[in-house]
Amino acid sequence: MHDDEHGRRRRNGAEQWPPSGNGPGDIGPKTGDIDEGALATFDEFFDAFKQQFAFLIDMSCEYNNMLGEAHSVVRPTPLLSSMIQGCIEKGRDATMGGAAYNSSGAACIGLADVTDSPHRGKENRL
Repeated sequence: MHDDEHGRRRRNGAEQWPPSGNGPGDIGPKTGDIDEGALATFDEFFDAFKQQFAFLIDMSCEYNNMLGEAHSVVRPTPLLSSMIQGCIEKGRDATMGGAAYNSSGAACIGLADVTDSPHRGKENRL
């Protein structure tokens, strides 16, 4: 077992899922505990926030990719694929790379909150 360049635990080249730290429920980079006096300044807090956010983005992308792979095996979409550009030409389902354009993506739910909240904390606390 070793850490990769992002601090994630790996065993024999494969990532441990879910990624964990020292114990159960300990997921993500170690950026300090605000309740124990860490992150005393806004800059420290915001650096920790950026590290945690980058970790969540990486995990979301990994999960989305795994879900896409599983979906291609468990629930192919032949009818939908017949209406998507590229699938008929390639003879492949959209879930298996047939589409000319990738239509998957992330929903930016809560983007305004994520943008406003750290700066509200800067004004009120740190």
